[in-house]
Amino acid sequence: MDSQSPLGRSSSLTILMLVDALNIGGVETHVLTLGKELSRRGHRIIVGTAGGPLLDTCHAAGLKTVSLPFRNDDPVGPELSELLTRTRRLIESERVDVLHAHLISGMKIAAQAAQETTVPLILTVHGAFYPLKELRRAAEVSDRVIAVSQPVSKWLLSALGLPRERLAVVPNGIDVGLYCPGERQGFRQELGLPPEQKLVVSCGRVTWGKTRGITAAIEAIAELALTHDLHFAVVGSGSDTPLVRVMADLVNGKLNRQVVSVVDARLEPVGIYRAADVVLGTARVALEAMSCGRPVIALGNAGYVGFLRADNIEKAWKVYFGDHDEFAPITSRRLRDDLDWVLRNTETVTTAAEECRRWVVENFDIERVAQATEDIYQSLVEARAETTSLDVGTPVAAPPSELGSRSEIAPRSPAAEARTVRPPAEAGHPLVSVAVSAYNRGPFLRECLEAIAAQSYRPLEVLVVDDASTDNTEEVAMDWWAEASRDPGLSFVYHRLPHNVGVARAQSMAYYLSRAAYIANQDSDDVSHPDRIALQMQFLTQNPDCSLVGTNIGVFRDDISASHRSTWIRYGHDIVTSYRAGKHCVSFGTLVFRRAVLERIGGLTSFAEGAEDWEFIARAITQGFIVDNLRQVLYFYRRHDKQRSTQYYSAKEDTAMSLTQMGKGSTP
Repeated sequence: MDSQSPLGRSSSLTILMLVDALNIGGVETHVLTLGKELSRRGHRIIVGTAGGPLLDTCHAAGLKTVSLPFRNDDPVGPELSELLTRTRRLIESERVDVLHAHLISGMKIAAQAAQETTVPLILTVHGAFYPLKELRRAAEVSDRVIAVSQPVSKWLLSALGLPRERLAVVPNGIDVGLYCPGERQGFRQELGLPPEQKLVVSCGRVTWGKTRGITAAIEAIAELALTHDLHFAVVGSGSDTPLVRVMADLVNGKLNRQVVSVVDARLEPVGIYRAADVVLGTARVALEAMSCGRPVIALGNAGYVGFLRADNIEKAWKVYFGDHDEFAPITSRRLRDDLDWVLRNTETVTTAAEECRRWVVENFDIERVAQATEDIYQSLVEARAETTSLDVGTPVAAPPSELGSRSEIAPRSPAAEARTVRPPAEAGHPLVSVAVSAYNRGPFLRECLEAIAAQSYRPLEVLVVDDASTDNTEEVAMDWWAEASRDPGLSFVYHRLPHNVGVARAQSMAYYLSRAAYIANQDSDDVSHPDRIALQMQFLTQNPDCSLVGTNIGVFRDDISASHRSTWIRYGHDIVTSYRAGKHCVSFGTLVFRRAVLERIGGLTSFAEGAEDWEFIARAITQGFIVDNLRQVLYFYRRHDKQRSTQYYSAKEDTAMSLTQMGKGSTP
């Protein structure tokens, strides 16, 4: 750019963008897209990074990259010293005008370097995933903080106490010329799909919050595949990829055909979006897919939004399409219903997708976003050069009529049977509901229920859901209660189902009939130690961050005194590692969990036959709940010829259970 600023210098700036690694993700794609457009506008862009899959794409866009040794999120010691030295030299040798950092490690380095070199510093905060302590330190020395959405700006104001005048809202920009409607067959042919088959796509990182949406989608697809000819492609990679692959294999195995595919992340997802009949995504993925003219169901780290169209798009933007806030929690039922509607209403859906495309072009075109960012750069450079405190900010919540302001950009609208006795709480203890589902457990149920009555913890609500047994299960249960009912600390619910529904539905029925804030599992053929629930409740009380806790188990056949201790149970973070790898290390019958888990993730799913317990725990983990095990043997697992587990895995007790080794319950 040839124009001169009021200070007599060229308006062309040298901008150092710090991004820890160029991985495939929304943050990194934003840096690349913004850098490319700023370069086209005459600015000199340098990307300081440790490299990654998008490095060659960065070079192809004409951006200069400089290798910086980012190795973790909190560089200290020699790594910190080396990063600071290299960054300072880079600022001096390249005569950098503006520092712009996007991820926490780069922010830490940029904050120190900016103080030492007096170069203006801008931070772009892409979500609420940043560690507050480190972010606060960087924000305190920055000249401006950019939030990519309104929920992020609100979070910054409340969590950091950031002054409004130093905060701007500038969304991710989309290259609408690249992300546009086009040829749809490439990715479909790669998957080997017939022309008439519907394709649902999830695109993005396969990690924590986003995994929650993917697992819900797999469950929904498993049901919809019974009535629709469709395929679900999970495109992406991350720490939870092994878990997602296991769930995909479960569904494909049950349906005896490949309905779910897991595909590695792609550098350029345009062809994937175009091929989809509906895209599941959030944040940048939602914007890119809408820009390609494809229907979008928005769900993300924070929760569920739903099918996007003209009458909800503004509201969806305000929660960043489920990535930074939600309309509702993610559930497979909600997703199933929306997918079913989208697949059945092609004409209406196509019209909505066209409207959303126009909205993205009008509000998120990278040219518009780059202009807003460029205005911030120029104002800060001029302010620093004049050594003034020029305030060019506008309020974070500026209305659309103020879109011309230099520090904020916001989108415009596209158009304007049971019996229960309740005991009193004992010594302030919360009620615990013990959930027991049973199918033809007459020979074992009495011993199971007597062990519950022998628990040292009170009060307890005992629920037995009889899954249409054909033996004397009901008689055993009622005879037991005739004696146990004298205990004021016990209440009892017996519910017989009219027909057999299977372990997942029967156990879930017990959960939903329960009333307590805590739910304890109990298999109807197993026995609990008298102190089991008391010790688990003590643990949950002392560890409020933990939501589910199991115990180690003793395995026996006929004589409980001859039980042997299991060695496949894991503890602490090893539990997360195991489930991410598709393995099982929590004995489901031992679990006590907070009701919040049930309210968030729902009950057991029936699609994962033989692995319902694994899937429930894996789903809880992916939705952010912490799971642990007590090391004591507080539960006794009975081996017998009629147990359900013998249908699904070989009896190798002392090895870690793999997928085909899971499942123990009460249904045939």
